Amino acid sequence: MTGELLEHVLGSLSPQGSQNLSSLYEFSQASYGDVWAAGLSNKGFVYVPNACMEIECKVHVLFHGCFGSFEINGFTFMTEIGVNDYAESNEFIVIYPQITAHSNNPEGCWDFWGYTGDDFMIQSALQISIVHKMAQNPPIVNWNN
Repeated sequence: MTGELLEHVLGSLSPQGSQNLSSLYEFSQASYGDVWAAGLSNKGFVYVPNACMEIECKVHVLFHGCFGSFEINGFTFMTEIGVNDYAESNEFIVIYPQITAHSNNPEGCWDFWGYTGDDFMIQSALQISIVHKMAQNPPIVNWNN
């Protein structure tokens, strides 16, 4: 099912490979914007296949669901959904942005009701604009050093 969904979004894919857990990196989401105002965690994660350490690769952003963030669920979503396996064999980077749970959002959901403000549903909303910056400038610049 993961492969079918990815093919719908990305087009034809090679069969899934095997993820390398050492290719999953933590990064600071704060370097992309005001994570506190956006309800994001300070840390996000990115899966970078071995080949993408040497060549430029496409970027795929994968949003966790409610209760799916690292602070609530650990690495389960990122390592068991199967996307990293396809990323490895198809040479694309996967960004896993993270929301933080708090009193206005105890389940750690992405904003679908307005806890970050009235503009939560538009393209320029704080959460999505920060994630867009991540996708445009993935946090991998100095990993070859």
